[in-house]
Amino acid sequence: MDKKIGLLLHKLNIQYPNPSKLSTEVIEEKSKGNISNACSLIMKEHGCSYDEAYYALSIWPAEESLE
Repeated sequence: MDKKIGLLLHKLNIQYPNPSKLSTEVIEEKSKGNISNACSLIMKEHGCSYDEAYYALSIWPAEESLE
């Protein structure tokens, strides 16, 4: 199912930020619960929309990478 969604997004030319490439600042903001600030940082870093930034945050568990 994920592969089909990925192919559809590619065909529609929708590019979500890669969650594995989020900056340390974004990780820290998300961990503090500052989702809006984290999304703003992602939007600046990746040139994407708020919805795309929010999606990247929603599929990436920041807590695990801070260990």
